[in-house]
Amino acid sequence: MFYQDARFYSVAEVADWVKEAGFGSLRFCQTLFGDPSEVATKNLEVRDGSSDGAFVVLSAGKVEQARGEGQ
Repeated sequence: MFYQDARFYSVAEVADWVKEAGFGSLRFCQTLFGDPSEVATKNLEVRDGSSDGAFVVLSAGKVEQARGEGQ
């Protein structure tokens, strides 16, 4: 399998790393619900959140530091 050496991370781990890197306004979307062998490959349903889907996408924006911070 092509993913046998892959390392999968939890949503919480990735969200923490993104926040530590100075990003905020995190938004999650998810897809691939149900039995993987029965998932259609076209017109996939997309839902907000990260708790049910097998594939999650995270969107974030860079948080600007106030002047004088981090100098």
